[in-house]
This record gives sequence, structure tokens and C-alpha cells, in this order.
Amino acid sequence: MKTTKITALLALIAAAALAATAGLAAVAAPDTARMALRAEDIPNSKAKGKRIKPDAGYTAAYEREFELSKPLGRSLLLYISSEVALAATTRTTMADMADLRKFLGSKRGRELLADSMRVELGATAKKGDVTIGKVRTPAIGDEAVMLPLTVRTKVGRFHSAIAWFRVDRTRSFLVVVGLRPVGPAEVGRLGAMMVAHVGEQFTPVATVPPTIAGTPQPGQTLTLTAATFSTPATLTQTWQRCDSAGAACLDIVGATSPTYVVATEDAGTTLRATITATNRFGAASSQSAQTAVVAQATPPGG
Repeated sequence: MKTTKITALLALIAAAALAATAGLAAVAAPDTARMALRAEDIPNSKAKGKRIKPDAGYTAAYEREFELSKPLGRSLLLYISSEVALAATTRTTMADMADLRKFLGSKRGRELLADSMRVELGATAKKGDVTIGKVRTPAIGDEAVMLPLTVRTKVGRFHSAIAWFRVDRTRSFLVVVGLRPVGPAEVGRLGAMMVAHVGEQFTPVATVPPTIAGTPQPGQTLTLTAATFSTPATLTQTWQRCDSAGAACLDIVGATSPTYVVATEDAGTTLRATITATNRFGAASSQSAQTAVVAQATPPGG
């Protein structure tokens, strides 16, 4: 059995699975290339990745596939393909997963998937050579569906599993092919790596710091312009009072709005503000520069 022929067949299996659901509805950061499985995730493999055209409603997509020189895990995996697409909104990925469940849950959908695989495999497989198992729901990300299947070809029998899962506004696609049946645990382990990568990319990163406008003088109002972060998040702000050199800063109790009225006790100090961005994946803070030293209050009639 030639290795090159096996590799070509494995790639065809992945291509067929993707083609069967290609008709479903489908910023600088996050980066989908960093969300897919990475070379360091899969030992003894040759990795090849590329950016691909995203479906409607998506802003970016990336695919990375692995050919293993040494079978991996209990299923003796020989081939792995991972793909991540980033949507503009979570609503898009939720709708896609709902459509996918209907597609895979229907007899017609499963027939289309099997037919697509036979077409991709060409003369290597004939009717009845693709056996599709029951739809499963592994614990991957926010929601997931998995389809185990077996492909009998002229060069041997291969076991595969195809998983689709959602994390926030990403839709991921994972195909694994091995010499033994592939279960949810094996797919879940690889999926968990992708979920962790997505979380890293969705954790806020400060890109532009906030600024303070206004005159640092008792009675005057200072206004904080919002910082910019890499991904949507809930913003909170805190004003701080520092010494005249901008050190020894302490939070000002109750000063948590975008504006701050300079108090008499601020005279002789400097002020700054911190904006913190928080979402389900993590948090990051961005700090403004200090104001000039707050002037002494002007006495009445002075």
C-alpha cells in the first residue's frame, strides 16, 4: 500500500465532507490562523495551512491539515484537517449549527454526504463503501455535532470522524482519519485544543490607550475617551490619583464613570484612568497618561 496513495485518499475524504455542507449559510484580530490546530499540537506530522475564502457572513477563514508519519492515539490517526471560520456575529454561527443539525439529522442529508464522498473518491470507492454512523454531540465548545464513518476503498478500510463545533462567533470543522474507529474522546481532545486557541484570540488585547481631555483644575470636568481593544468586550473605567511625579497611584473611591470632576483634594497630584475590557475569555487593561499636576483651587474673588 503506497503512502502517497493513502495520503491522497485521506485528503479526498476531508474534501468530500466539506463539500457536502458547503451550501450551508455560512478585523485584523482575532486571527483564524492561530485558532486552527497548529504544528506543535500534532507530533510527527507534516503541516500545511492556507487562508481560504470565507462564506457569506464570515470575515476570515483558515484551514490547516496534517499528514502523520506515525499513527497517533488509540485510533491510529493518519490524517487530520482543521478549519476555523470567523463570523461577523454570533447569530450567524448559531444559525449555521442549527442548519447543520437538520442536515445531518435527515436521511437525505446523510445520503448527500455519502454520495459526495463517493464522488470525491472516484473509482476507489463504489456505492455501499461509505458507512455513516449515528450523529453524536461531543462536549466541544459551545455546541458540537460529530459524525463517525467508515470508508472501504481498494487500498484498505479507513475510519473517520467529522466534527463541527461553535465557539462564540467561530465555526470550526475537524476531520480525522485513522486505521481504527474514532470515538468522541479522540475528537474531543483535538477539539479542546482548537477551543483553547480560539479563546486566546478572543481574549481582549489593548490596541489604542485611552486619553483624558479637560483642564486638571478643581471644579473642572475631565473626560475619558475610550480605549480600543482587539475584540468586543464590556468596558469599565477607574480613575486614580497619583503623586506629582505620577507614582504611588491609588483608586479614587466611586470614580468609575467616563467623566470625573476634579476635587479640591486633588490639588498637587496628577490623575490618570484605566479602562478594563472583559469578556468570557479573559480581560485586559489599558491606561491613560497622567494629567499635568492639578492646580490649586482659585480662592473666591481671586
